[in-house]
Amino acid sequence: MNQRFAGVMFCFMAVFVFSAKLVATAITTLSYIRQTVYFFEYYKTVGWVPDLISVILFLTGLAYLILSERRKEQ
Repeated sequence: MNQRFAGVMFCFMAVFVFSAKLVATAITTLSYIRQTVYFFEYYKTVGWVPDLISVILFLTGLAYLILSERRKEQ
């Protein structure tokens, strides 16, 4: 597996973790009538850990992509 593919996969995992937080909140608030009010309240209760994990994964993927481009130039 080359570094470009690893970088792209890390970015994909970051998007997946970030969207999982949104999907979990949407499933939780599915039965409420005024979803916009409850959506943002439940979105805060999911926590900050998925956001932190997605940022770490994205930065790791970005680093892999930058390193692969630098090695390509050499």
